[in-house]
Amino acid sequence: MEIVIDKSNSDQRFDRFMRKRLKVYPTIRLADIYALIRKGDAKVNIKRQKEQYRLSVGDVVTIREDIKLGEQDLSVLVSGKQRQLDHVDTKKIRQRVLFEDENRLVFNKPAGVLVHPGNQHWKDLCMNDYLEKLA
Repeated sequence: MEIVIDKSNSDQRFDRFMRKRLKVYPTIRLADIYALIRKGDAKVNIKRQKEQYRLSVGDVVTIREDIKLGEQDLSVLVSGKQRQLDHVDTKKIRQRVLFEDENRLVFNKPAGVLVHPGNQHWKDLCMNDYLEKLA
């Protein structure tokens, strides 16, 4: 995809232009936009540019054609934590449920599994993630 910068988009930072341009894709995250820029999947005038690069009239922003920006491309949209959770077997999680009714759930939490994410373990799976997978 190629976008030629006109007067209305000139003197704008590259990352802010990309954010504005890609907001029509509700599933794409801000981190994904910055990853596109850093990896060189989005370029200005066929060159890799930093996020703070100021666009000028006539610049050509190019986004690689094989990058799908909608829901179809899971490599762009899915976080590492979500990829880990996709490999978790729901049957094994269901076996750890000791009791469940409308208001309560009693779960046999294995040792080493976090109850909720913290500063040191924000990438690790926690009980909240496992319970969301059950829902």
